[in-house]
Amino acid sequence: MRSDIEILRKMKSRELPEVIDQHCGIDFAHFKELVDSGLIQATHINTLVNPRFINSKITIAGENLLHEKTKIEDPWWKSMDRRLVIFGLVISIISIWIAIIKS
Repeated sequence: MRSDIEILRKMKSRELPEVIDQHCGIDFAHFKELVDSGLIQATHINTLVNPRFINSKITIAGENLLHEKTKIEDPWWKSMDRRLVIFGLVISIISIWIAIIKS
């Protein structure tokens, strides 16, 4: 299942080559399973010498699975919005600074 997530993550970030075949560095049989299961949509060009997939993209089901698995794997602090945390810290520091000046 880990390799499923890696392939889906690469597919979403467009790190996979345009043509997926047996020589591109991706496990072709595993990629075909993802296409057959509906997690990736691709056009299969079936030749005896070099079968390959082109025009591949992640499906909504694939995005949902990727979101579920990465949500479980990522720690809670990675999902926090850093801008909100920084804004809260700045407001807190300004408030403390004003309280010190007034006293």
